[in-house]
Amino acid sequence: MKRLVLFILAALFIISSAVYTLKILSRQATYKIMGTEVSILIRGKNVPAHIKAAINRMREIEKLLNRYDEKSEVSRINRGEKFKLSNDTIKCLALAEHAKKLTGGAFDVYYSGKLNLDGIGKGYAVEEARRLLLSSHLKT
Repeated sequence: MKRLVLFILAALFIISSAVYTLKILSRQATYKIMGTEVSILIRGKNVPAHIKAAINRMREIEKLLNRYDEKSEVSRINRGEKFKLSNDTIKCLALAEHAKKLTGGAFDVYYSGKLNLDGIGKGYAVEEARRLLLSSHLKT
């Protein structure tokens, strides 16, 4: 009987330690990006650094696609400026064109002659953050 009690106590200690460790190794954070809230839940090592990297990646994309920022690539396109597009903007434009074809033209990022990548840009930014998190998780 004494062995059983010790076994149960040891098992409870191990389980509670595992739960506590999982709580320490996980973190959820919510940020406002691209006009909406983005929540990230990560479990693993270096959680704060991974969250920061994912948020920074999404903000980097937001700076390129923000039609309200006169310095963004979308604003520059809308003004008719000629310049070399970033890979992110090129990829978003390609995704938008693909979506337009899939929807028979119902999804169109040109509204009243102005480029607006808000809809597809948010999904692109989240996917880029996801890829970054997956690749950095594999390296740690």
